Amino acid sequence: MIVKVQEERCATLRREGRKKARAVAALLREKYGVRKVILIGSLARAGYVHPKSDIDLLVDGLRDRDLLRAGYDA
Repeated sequence: MIVKVQEERCATLRREGRKKARAVAALLREKYGVRKVILIGSLARAGYVHPKSDIDLLVDGLRDRDLLRAGYDA
C-alpha cells in the first residue's frame, strides 16, 4: 500500500513538473525565440521525483544577453 501511494505521488509530481516544463518551453520559444528545448534529468526518465525536484531543460538558441532574464521569467 505504501509503495503504491509513493508511486502515485511520484506520477502526480512528474505530470505537474512536465506541465510546468512545457509552459516554460513555450515561453522561451515565444519570448526569446529559442530553437529547441529538451527536458532532461529526473522528470525525463522513469526515476524517483520528490516535491523539491527541479526542472532541468537543455535550451538551444538562447542568446547570452537573455540568459538571466529568461531564467527569471521561467
